[in-house]
Amino acid sequence: MTDESKFVYCENMIALNTVFFLNGEKLFDILGMLNSKLILHYFKNCLGTTSGVGTNRWLKFTVEKLPLAHNTQQELEKLVKERIKTKSETKQAVVLDKEIDRKVYELYGLTQEEIDFIEQR
Repeated sequence: MTDESKFVYCENMIALNTVFFLNGEKLFDILGMLNSKLILHYFKNCLGTTSGVGTNRWLKFTVEKLPLAHNTQQELEKLVKERIKTKSETKQAVVLDKEIDRKVYELYGLTQEEIDFIEQR
C-alpha cells in the first residue's frame, strides 16, 4: 500500500512477503509507464482502491486494468535502463524521471493542456 507507484526491476530476489511479479517482453517499457505520473494519476482517479485511510492499494486486479500503451519505442526502454542505474534523489534521477514522463505523455498523445493538468497534481 502506497500513495505512489513503486515498481522496480530485479533480476535476483527472494521475496519474504506478498509480492507480485511481471515477466515477459517490454518489461522496461512497462516499468517506465507504471512509474509515470500519468499512470499514477489514472490509477488514483479511475482504478485505485484505498486502504480506508487514504493509501492506495496496488492490487493485481487493478494493475491489470491499467491501459498500458503497446506502441512503445526503444527510447523509453533506454531511459528506464539508465534510470535503474542512477541513484535516487540525484539531479540526474530527477531529469530522467521527467524525460520518462515526457515519453509516456507522447505514447498516449496527450496535449500540453492535459500534461499541465497532470503535472500540477
